Amino acid sequence: MGYRSSSLDYSAHGRRFFEWLLYAIASYWCLGCVFVQPGSRLAECESDLVCMMLYTAWFCGYVYQLNPKFLSEQLTRLCWIHCSILLSVLQMRFMVYNMQKGLIWFILPASLVVINDISAYAFGLILGRHQLLFLSPRKTWEGFGGGLLVTLLVAYYYTKTLVGLEYLACENKSQSLSANLKLNPLEDTMQYHGVVLALYASLAAPFSGFFASALKRACKIKDFDQCIPGHGGITDRMDCQLLMPAFTYFYYKFAVEYLESSS
Repeated sequence: MGYRSSSLDYSAHGRRFFEWLLYAIASYWCLGCVFVQPGSRLAECESDLVCMMLYTAWFCGYVYQLNPKFLSEQLTRLCWIHCSILLSVLQMRFMVYNMQKGLIWFILPASLVVINDISAYAFGLILGRHQLLFLSPRKTWEGFGGGLLVTLLVAYYYTKTLVGLEYLACENKSQSLSANLKLNPLEDTMQYHGVVLALYASLAAPFSGFFASALKRACKIKDFDQCIPGHGGITDRMDCQLLMPAFTYFYYKFAVEYLESSS
């Protein structure tokens, strides 16, 4: 993330190992539900319990190896690690859940964020006159409004096409992404769900990108990485996706599983 501490010797104290170990534990918690026995709630709970015990052991080990001379740096890195996992690995957990409820609940939200980002850029480039916020000087109110309009229109018609594809609109009942597909009866309401997702993708998701801009300014870096020449790293292409999987998860739990089942 651009953060480096010159006062710590990571190779000598094994702190790099502890940091990557926590990421591995978090990734296992995120993807563990995919590998448990299909339909077994008990196995899923056991997997979560194992992850909790692994995290407890990691936390005790990290505290045990703290060096009194570098407490400020070590605790700062501890906070950075947890924030990074919260904004990345946790979103992956929501994505996995969304895909199990039907690939449309992954493809549609992700596509709407991309559509909003592209259309907002285009409208801002052509009509942009008034700056939206100082963190991103190129973001304008005209681009923000244009992106909202285009995303809503695309969502209404694009969703109708997606929901007609049986494979995308199926709910997965076996925790495997390719078996035991059960038709998800959303043909009559999915367009309205798409509009709600489009509103969130246009009004809230862009602030994930603004947050990423603030983070880069704080770290005094232009891009998170250089793996896409001229466009920064993968994170630069995915920063607006930070909140979308979580919103889709909670929206599905409320608007689909609760409201539609009760009616």
